[in-house]
Amino acid sequence: MRAVTNTGLGRGNGFFVDEYAVPDIGPHDVLVEVHASSVNPKDWKLNTNFNRLIPRVAGPLRPLILGDDLAGIVRKAGRKVTGIEVGERVYGMDMNIRTGAIAEYACIAARRIARMPENLTFEEAAAVPLAGLTALQCLQIA
Repeated sequence: MRAVTNTGLGRGNGFFVDEYAVPDIGPHDVLVEVHASSVNPKDWKLNTNFNRLIPRVAGPLRPLILGDDLAGIVRKAGRKVTGIEVGERVYGMDMNIRTGAIAEYACIAARRIARMPENLTFEEAAAVPLAGLTALQCLQIA
């Protein structure tokens, strides 16, 4: 599958499309065929140079598939997934450092997605998760 990744961490590094294997799913995950993803400030902030901040214990940092918010169609469900069916239109974001959503397919925990409202396009739904969560948290604090 094709996915967007980066050439490295830190300023001046670029983004490119590369080939990756379709991700494996666990028992509580779904595989989503991504139709749309959005870009948020979190995406560029996570591209800063973590080498200066975090000591490396596991070897050199690998490029990561970018993106968190996604909207698409469930193509496979883990054996313990309930309430979400293969073929359903869904949207959401994982709470990991990165969901890997700017790709043709993404693995995401079933509890981190929801059925898309019928009146939303994939593009509209992909713009909701992180921005919507941020707005909700602001209202709760206020």
